[in-house]
Amino acid sequence: MVNHRNTRHASAALVTTSISQGETSSPSSSPSRIPTDTRLPVTTTPSLSTVPSPIRRSHPSPSYTRISVSSNIRPTSTPQVGAVSLSSLYQRRHQQSSSSQHDRHGSSNKDNQHRFSPNSSSSTVDPTQHRVVERRPFKNRPLSRQHVPYDETTLYHYQEDGDRRYINWKRLYRNRSLIDKRWRDGKYRMRMFPPATAINARLMDTHMDWIYCLQFNNNVLVSGSRDRTLKIWDMATAACLHTLHGHSASVLCLQFDDRWIISGSSDTTIIVWNVSTGERIRTLAGHSESVLNLRFAGQRLVSSSKDRTIRVWDLASGTTVQVLRGHRAAVNAVQFKDDMVVSASGDRTIRLWNVTTGTSIRTFDSHSRGIACVEFDGDRIVSGSSDQTIKVWDMATGDCLHTLAGHTDLVRTLQMDRLSNRIVSGSYDGSVRIWDMEKGTFSRSLNDKVDGR
Repeated sequence: MVNHRNTRHASAALVTTSISQGETSSPSSSPSRIPTDTRLPVTTTPSLSTVPSPIRRSHPSPSYTRISVSSNIRPTSTPQVGAVSLSSLYQRRHQQSSSSQHDRHGSSNKDNQHRFSPNSSSSTVDPTQHRVVERRPFKNRPLSRQHVPYDETTLYHYQEDGDRRYINWKRLYRNRSLIDKRWRDGKYRMRMFPPATAINARLMDTHMDWIYCLQFNNNVLVSGSRDRTLKIWDMATAACLHTLHGHSASVLCLQFDDRWIISGSSDTTIIVWNVSTGERIRTLAGHSESVLNLRFAGQRLVSSSKDRTIRVWDLASGTTVQVLRGHRAAVNAVQFKDDMVVSASGDRTIRLWNVTTGTSIRTFDSHSRGIACVEFDGDRIVSGSSDQTIKVWDMATGDCLHTLAGHTDLVRTLQMDRLSNRIVSGSYDGSVRIWDMEKGTFSRSLNDKVDGR
């Protein structure tokens, strides 16, 4: 949803709401009930890539080598870096040609010597050793980022003369101010995957049932559906790149990185896919009921299930490392940071676990109904519930710092960003709301309300 993270419910046609073409997102949670409409709001964090630039976008040329020519065999000083002029090359070739003609006509070596080395009067110089060429590649030149509409790195953060990259603080401040203004004004745009013009032409590219989960980054968007498939979409063209078949029931949750896509399903299994080829790598079996949510980092995967357990997996071996038990109802959402796991359940509680020992450290109990989603960054915990509220918790003390009220139905999904002190939430009431995390106040709601859940 925000900061390249995902939202939970949608239809066969993905409809995204974007403040800008942003960066990477985090995976989705499972649905707690079947959605009834056909559109999915997705809000992306604004990024520097969409800040308007007064200069037309330019594609920087690839790194190249500059050549300098010296007139001495052993120069007394370092040759200056610069381009060789056409006129000097022409003159040199003309001198070589003239010297060859004089040789053929019996000219003396002294005449040839003066043509190749005007400053020398007696010594003979080998023309093949006359040039000194210095090659200096531009090692620090930024690469062209084709997926970024306005790539300002080369224009504002690179000095070609010294092959030096630097931070243009004035430009960054300007861009950041524009991004913050977009958040305050609630500016965004809507996109559909696939485009509306392509739906009738290529019906097979669309999901055939409700969409339950998704995640995206700058390049691709991955969605999971009740039609038992996952689809990989191109963020630039909104075209469907791959359709992944393997689950025998609804795909309820997913997450991907530059290595894998990992999905959880109502068929009780977790499948690891190759993110580049879409091939199935491994199937993890262990839960006895639907896999409602999952998160992974490195070689560690944490999953939660309707069977009331949390499982910790080793992705290298595909085996279960820990099974965490303690909740009295389905575990709807899970997050982890280092060795700490946070789980949210329909039993109205949030639990903090030590994944190494498998013990429950603390229980957070304040919501009046079941909890549908949770976020955790190692310090703060944010939860969304069927009681229509969002709560912000201090992990160390267990205190509830803020209760955010405003939604009129279940809070299905949320994301938080500590750097900007924002929380973005999505609800079954069809709205996407932005909150100030530190103050615990409502900032604004996006204008276009999405009908359905």
